[in-house]
Amino acid sequence: MSSFIIKIIAVSAMLLDHTRLVFPDVFPLWFRVVGRLAFPLFAYLIAEGFRHTRSPERFLSRLLLFAVISEPFFRYAFADAIGVNTFGFVSFANVFFTLFLGGTAIFAYRYVMDRWNVASLAILPAAVCVFLGGFLSVDYSWKGVLFIFAMYAVKKTHTRLVVMAGMCLLIWLPVFVIAFTGGVGAVTGTNYAMIAATLLTVPLAASYNGKRGYPMKWFFYAFYPVHLAGFGGVFLLLAT
Repeated sequence: MSSFIIKIIAVSAMLLDHTRLVFPDVFPLWFRVVGRLAFPLFAYLIAEGFRHTRSPERFLSRLLLFAVISEPFFRYAFADAIGVNTFGFVSFANVFFTLFLGGTAIFAYRYVMDRWNVASLAILPAAVCVFLGGFLSVDYSWKGVLFIFAMYAVKKTHTRLVVMAGMCLLIWLPVFVIAFTGGVGAVTGTNYAMIAATLLTVPLAASYNGKRGYPMKWFFYAFYPVHLAGFGGVFLLLAT
């Protein structure tokens, strides 16, 4: 599959996920299950994008631009759903910030490797980006930033897919730790379904043929803030 097809799958899954998240009393829970396809595919393709781009600086600037554009829509759309404050400092930032930090980790790693070719030195700025992901509470936290970086740092395709499966499980690890140590809640059938959906991204990534497909770059950038703005518009209509 081309990156275009994989992106279509990812944004469709994201739309279903967010629709259920914003309107939990209207749409079925399986929307959230399907939504688990989105982030691992985006993480994989962001890393692939940095492998092929001729201008990583422009790539990063676009990610940051849409992170900033999307943030007010993100805060408004998810204020009730996940407790994001409508105003205030970053307390739970949108996923474009995750993609930007992951891209910055890749950019810094490449910069150091191109000049000094010392992996132990190149890993340090990448580690800082991973730390910032947790400190700033971006979507998927530090694990999301590490996911993106790992998809770039692991060069061999088969090994990368194994690491991808491991990162998918790492995202879900806290659910099991809390449940099996007597914490609040328990692992449910839905949790297992979400894990299975997340792992389904591995064969999808394995089917990537290295081709871009239809050149609709700006559509995929714009889709995120536009669909969040659409949720905001629905809220306004329901409030009147």
